[in-house]
Amino acid sequence: MAPPACEPGSRQRTECGLNGNGERFRTCSPQGMWGPYGECVDPDVCQDTARRDTFCGLNRRGVSTSTCVAGRWSDFGPCLDADVCVDGGQELEACGLNLRGTAVRTCVQGQWGALSVCTDPDVCRFDDTREIANSCGLNGRGTTRESCPGGRWVVDACVDPDVCQDGTSMMVDCGGVVSTASCVNGMVVLPPGC
Repeated sequence: MAPPACEPGSRQRTECGLNGNGERFRTCSPQGMWGPYGECVDPDVCQDTARRDTFCGLNRRGVSTSTCVAGRWSDFGPCLDADVCVDGGQELEACGLNLRGTAVRTCVQGQWGALSVCTDPDVCRFDDTREIANSCGLNGRGTTRESCPGGRWVVDACVDPDVCQDGTSMMVDCGGVVSTASCVNGMVVLPPGC
């Protein structure tokens, strides 16, 4: 008869688990034979140096990583996200002559697209003090002033010292006699004796 393999009632321990930090036992039967090992009791929840990732960021395309250290998952690290905006989001930018217009850009795949054409209500650069003098009138000796309050051109009426066009002639009544008068320097010059 073979001698018993173990002393009845004795226990034997072995390491187990994800990182070898767990333990399990087997017991020697009354007949001196080792029984099967019991379930592993392992304090670890992950295998050291293992990594796990989670999606994060503005559009959930970024990645944050947790690493297994001493059998425990670390906190997730910073989010590595290349996106700078939320897909479909829009941003307005002031533009135009007086920065009262707007241009729009839209977020596509986490990046801002190009600005749209500026929609500007103004047609001139706003300036309450600046005026442009233009010649006007019958002989071009009159003046009109243009200004740009509120981004729109305002043109004053022509101030013209002339009453007729130089070099023209006209018929005038000289005490019941019809005579010809001429226009010189914007003024009517009557014939002698009129």
